[in-house]
Amino acid sequence: MLAIEPAIGKVSPHFLQEALLFAMDSKERSELQSALENKVRFCERQSEAAAKVLEVAGGFAPTIGVLGTVVGLIDVLRQFSSLSTVACGVGAAFTSTIYGLALANLVLLPAAHRIRARASETF
Repeated sequence: MLAIEPAIGKVSPHFLQEALLFAMDSKERSELQSALENKVRFCERQSEAAAKVLEVAGGFAPTIGVLGTVVGLIDVLRQFSSLSTVACGVGAAFTSTIYGLALANLVLLPAAHRIRARASETF
């Protein structure tokens, strides 16, 4: 085991580096297995927590967009006397819904899915 110590720094996957270091420090196979299983569970929990945050944000983004639309429409109704102002205001109001939907479906939810996929590929 001591012969591989200089080569550990050159190993590409970081998890494999840690596994080799655990193997050098462990006295028994069961101790090594337990340490590696704990490391895997910890990394999976971290990935799941990060994915969950993005998933929750993806759930709230369209709601915030709709709230922006409602506030915009309320502002439009205050200026109902001018038709050109109403048309411009309605367009601006619905833009917030599009932004909320785009943020959720094009950024946040795919990022959460990517985090989960990477975690399952890594371990």
